[in-house]
Amino acid sequence: MQSSYGAIANYKTQFNMNEQNLQNYAPKSRGLGDTIHRFTKATGIHNLAQMGAKAIGKKDCGCKKRQETLNQAFPYKK
Repeated sequence: MQSSYGAIANYKTQFNMNEQNLQNYAPKSRGLGDTIHRFTKATGIHNLAQMGAKAIGKKDCGCKKRQETLNQAFPYKK
């Protein structure tokens, strides 16, 4: 029987997954807005906000506009 670590190492080798390749899949955050968007998406808060907006008759929750505003106000330096 193979250990968990060995199985993960074999999986990464089989699919050529190393740190360099994985960085290509997730775009880098441009600012605070992108970071908050990732967090809310991962925790399900984004979906809850969308459902809440639709429940009160709004087309959108305003997340995208807020994300852009925060990215402009608090950009990450390159």
